[in-house]
Order: sequence, then C-alpha cells, then structure tokens
Amino acid sequence: MVPEPPTGDVEHDLRLHKGNPVLAERFTNVLCKIPGVEFITRWFDADCASYFLQHYVRMLSAEPKFCEMLNIHGPPRSGKDAMAALFESHVGNIDNGGFGGGLMPEQVQIPSRGGSTARSSKDGPTPFTHALKDARSVVVPELKREVLDMEVLKGIIEQEGARITSRQCRGNVNRWNPSALLVTIGNYCPDFGDSPPDGTERRVNVLAMKNRFAVQADPESMVLLGDFSLKAKINKGLIFNDFFHVAKAFYPFLALYGDKIRRPRTVELDTAEALTPRATEASGTPWYLEIFAPADADHEPLLPQQVRQMTLEKLGLRRLTDATTELKKLGFNLEARDSSGNAKCVRFKFPATSKAVPVARKS
Repeated sequence: MVPEPPTGDVEHDLRLHKGNPVLAERFTNVLCKIPGVEFITRWFDADCASYFLQHYVRMLSAEPKFCEMLNIHGPPRSGKDAMAALFESHVGNIDNGGFGGGLMPEQVQIPSRGGSTARSSKDGPTPFTHALKDARSVVVPELKREVLDMEVLKGIIEQEGARITSRQCRGNVNRWNPSALLVTIGNYCPDFGDSPPDGTERRVNVLAMKNRFAVQADPESMVLLGDFSLKAKINKGLIFNDFFHVAKAFYPFLALYGDKIRRPRTVELDTAEALTPRATEASGTPWYLEIFAPADADHEPLLPQQVRQMTLEKLGLRRLTDATTELKKLGFNLEARDSSGNAKCVRFKFPATSKAVPVARKS
C-alpha cells in the first residue's frame, strides 16, 4: 500500500511500485480509531501493520501450511517487550493450560568460539522440546549476538513435514507436528552465519522496529511519545477484544498464499540484509576512529544527527535507528549536553582520553 521512495535514477524510478497511498491512509485512520489496536500504528506503517496482523492471526489459528519464523528487533524502548507480551498473554502460558511456549536464547543459538561448545540445552533435555507440543506461539526473548542455529529451528518451524520426536520427563517417546509461530526478539538483527542451511530464506522473516519511545517526545533524537501503560493493559487483557477482532479479519488472506505470507518491501529488504553474511572487521583501527575524533580547536563538535548519519553511511546501514543502536553499544552518549547545558551533543571516551569528550569529524 505504501509507495516506494524515489532513488533519483529516472529509469529505475519509472518502474517503482506506486502503491495506494489513499488506501494506506484510510487503513491507518481506521486502526487509530480502535482503542485496542491503535498502538501498532506507532510501530509500523500500513504495509507492516497488515503484515504483522496476518502473522498474528496465523499464530492464533495455527494454520499448518506455513513454516515461518518471525524475528522482531530494534533499539531499546521500541515496543519489543509490549509485542512479546501480546504473543505471551493472548494465547496463555502452557504451564497454566494455555498455548504460549518459549525457549531460551542458548537453545537456539550457537555459542561463540570463546564460549562453551556444550549443546546439552538443545540435545539433552528433550522435555524442553516436548513442552512445545501444543503451543501456538513460541517466543525466544533477548537474542544474544551469536549465530542462530537454523538446523535446530527448522524442525520446530516445519508443520507439515517430518514429525518431531520428543519425550516428557520420565515419559514415553512422542511424535508430533509443530503448530506454533516462532517469534525471536532482540535489540540487534540476528546473525544467520556465513552459510545458512538450505530453506532458511523460505522460513525466516525479519521485521524491524524503527521508532523509539520515551516519556517525552524528542524529534531531534527520533524519539516519539510512548504509552508506558501499554504492557500493563496487554497483560491484564484490556486490549484483546479489539485486537482479536481486527486480526481475525486478516484470516481469509492466508488462503491466498502458499507456504509463506506475502512480505512487504521493507520486510523483504530487512530479511535479505539479515541473511547476507556479515563482513568481518579486519584487525586494526576501529571504524569509528576512522571518522570521529575528539573535538578541539581544530575539530568542531558534531550534532547527534550528524554522528548518526556518518555512522549510517560508514556501516552501510539503511536506518538511523540502527546507527543509534550501534553507537550506544560502543558507549557513545547521544543525549549529552554542551558545556552550557543547552545544546545536545555527542560524547565518547576516546583512547588516551581520561573522560568522555565531544565528538568531532576526523579530518
């Protein structure tokens, strides 16, 4: 529904999909009028809101022909926990007779070279897997910056293929077909390794959260006004009546697809980017020291927006929010103030400096 943005290449732009902006605006306006659904319009545009609702109703219905996992990632305070609460709360906890299960990150990720190579959490206690037998959603929260083990996940995602073999504690062996939508959540885009196994692209969908929320909006830092009572409303079941009836309207669309829900362009791009092997950084000068320097008489301090833009260009990222995540991970303070306490600036503790100092462009 959302048109593709122009690239500046006339020949290419002539072939861009024009979308249907009028329909997109009407769709969003309708959602904004429904109290129990309005919040997703602050998470996504019209295309991604529709896509998310289709995945949600696919989770509720346990439609067996789809073998997909949905990764949701974004910077802190982007709504990921509230989204996890939706999946966790709506179908209920399997411990209490519901249909919501979960796994630990250690069970679905391959330990880094410096960590333990033991795989007992995946291969040993098969009751972990058996507990997912009747689940409709399986949530894996707070993924680490390690490679996803798609060889393990493929079996959990496939619903109409070979059955999973598992057993309860001190119980007999059981064979069954999975029925859950696997949802992985984290601050960073997942790493699928240098050579993801065959079938990964068919199963994986990456949905990025682009906005950040705070008690007060700050357009300069790309922060929107947030609703910090949302998670409590979700956990108390106050939004489910509206959310269920809106989501179920998307159920007939699932019959139009094969084994994969149709992805909007942004999800296609985010998924392709996630599945592209990451270039390893050569030993030497870190990338941020190549473009940034401490501010002094010869180097004028940069504004936060300038630092984000330079980071985006240097790392080949597509969103400023991704640049914010990378900078904060390295210790850059993007919300510092200048010496007078007024204008926003960026501070960072460079090597050979005793404390964090304003950041400048390196000449």
